Amino acid sequence: MLRAAVAAKTPLGVKAKEAMDKVEDTLNHYFLLPSANCRTY
Repeated sequence: MLRAAVAAKTPLGVKAKEAMDKVEDTLNHYFLLPSANCRTY
């Protein structure tokens, strides 16, 4: 349902897309990109 709203660019779809992008960015930051605060043992 949300994917259809995103594809149709409805107001709900735009909000959903923004939320999905934030989640994706957060996941990429924590799991895919090396962090300066990480220690290697």
